[in-house]
Amino acid sequence: MDIVTGPRIQQAIELIDRIKNLFTETYPGLFFDTNMVTVILNSVKIQAFPSATLDTMRSYKDVCFVFVDEGDFFPKAQQRQVRPNVERYRIKSNPYIVMVSTPNAPGGLFEQMEREAESKYHRMKLDYTHGLGKLYDPVFLEQEKKEEYFEREYNLKYLGKVGNVFNYQDIEKSTPPEGFALDLNVNEEAQSMGIDPGFGGSAFGIVITTYRDGKIHILLADEFERPSYEEMREKCWTFIQKFKIKKVYVDGSNPAFIKSLKILRGERANYDTVPKEHYRFMKVEPVNFGTRHREMLSHAKSLLENDFIRIHPTQNKLNIALKTAYENDGTLDKEETSYDDLFDSFRLSLLAYKQGEPQQSV
Repeated sequence: MDIVTGPRIQQAIELIDRIKNLFTETYPGLFFDTNMVTVILNSVKIQAFPSATLDTMRSYKDVCFVFVDEGDFFPKAQQRQVRPNVERYRIKSNPYIVMVSTPNAPGGLFEQMEREAESKYHRMKLDYTHGLGKLYDPVFLEQEKKEEYFEREYNLKYLGKVGNVFNYQDIEKSTPPEGFALDLNVNEEAQSMGIDPGFGGSAFGIVITTYRDGKIHILLADEFERPSYEEMREKCWTFIQKFKIKKVYVDGSNPAFIKSLKILRGERANYDTVPKEHYRFMKVEPVNFGTRHREMLSHAKSLLENDFIRIHPTQNKLNIALKTAYENDGTLDKEETSYDDLFDSFRLSLLAYKQGEPQQSV
């Protein structure tokens, strides 16, 4: 029987200790002659594996039961390894496979399984209403409903960890209930477009902004999973034409995509021969995240705190990205931040504004 815990070996050790203690507390003289992550009961070997060492699960025989605990909170790379390592035993010994977790971030292991049209699993959803009067005290629960984490911890919402970059009230203030138009007015031009190109294993983020009535309005904010290069080049060019975008900021780590957009916009493709201080005069500007990521994070935070940003209520992905944005020493933690590629596009798009107003050089 295999149990898959979180990435820390200590969690696996503690879980096996709990199993052993069920017996040693009743029979003090009982001794288990096994290592810290293994226990044998009636010739059944129960072993716990940290998610960081999933490959060590391979090559076992006669596996009859696999339990994955809180799998939606494994690091993103380890989430991608869970199912291949676990489900391969279906062919060998056809074990029972049970995966249990509180929902975590959008797009994670459990939401992916939930969205599958045809699933190998019997899917069960147990929100807080199943525990009313049993597991949960109704009075205590009413207090918990006031907390930011309630919808995730109790009500099966994929919202991710509560972030530490933005104040929750500032985010709510940026999304007025009355909403606003997502279409451009007559003769209006969008100020900026932020692009975080991602292909293959990464998402592709796009954010488009305009400036109205002293506020930065987010016209479009979306993230695309595993798109093709050609598809996103055409999509970006379509958006540039449709929204009459003045300035495009692109993550500088993808020079091929930058050059293709420059050619479409009628700019010189060999931008790498131009002095970097002249980049700000380009219509398609490469941005070096390595040197500017702290500056852009601070700039986005300042604009939101000072009530310069307006986000349409339908732009739920961006709203979640802001609420889960988590930083360590001024650096965005992409493991903890939901829709992190969209968030990078968001802070790229805000480079068009200084102190809440469009930069004159754009």
